[in-house]
Amino acid sequence: MAVVKADDFLSPVPMLVPWGTPILYTGVGVLLARYALPHAPALPVSITKEVLFPLNLAGTALLSQLLGMMTARARFQHGVDIPFICPRPEDVRKGEPEEKDLRRLQFLSAARAHGNLVENIPIALPLVAYLNTTPLALQANVVYSFFLLGRAVSGMDYATKGPKARLLGFIPATLCQFLLAGMVVNSAIEYMRG
Repeated sequence: MAVVKADDFLSPVPMLVPWGTPILYTGVGVLLARYALPHAPALPVSITKEVLFPLNLAGTALLSQLLGMMTARARFQHGVDIPFICPRPEDVRKGEPEEKDLRRLQFLSAARAHGNLVENIPIALPLVAYLNTTPLALQANVVYSFFLLGRAVSGMDYATKGPKARLLGFIPATLCQFLLAGMVVNSAIEYMRG
């Protein structure tokens, strides 16, 4: 395991995404769905629905289980009781923290890695499930695959290196969610236009 310091687990992650960014990326998703993605090469719908979507579902389930097992392993490895949920600055003594404090913070990072995945799946999975009923099924499954990859990188980094390390996967995974949302919005617009 990498050498960690208490500061790695307590420093707040700076706000990188202003409030307007989600709207921007959803708009980009709408534009891509409307103008670029319809011209992308398409696989037969049966391959998309019968291969890519089930693989994405399985990948989601396996990633959730893996991060859950990492949480349990960290809990036992660091001797952390379940009720200790959120790290607070007062949980780590000033100066050189005690080993017990670092173990608790490492456990919390592993638990949050799993929690973050569980919080994000209910957002992304219904989007791709809906898009599987549209001509954008292939593109949606490709975007969802990148979402899963981003969540995997974010979760593994968070669980092993602390909250600061999660951004490498968090940012692309979040962008993928916004792209999926934009694609769904575009699909609804196209349906309403008839």
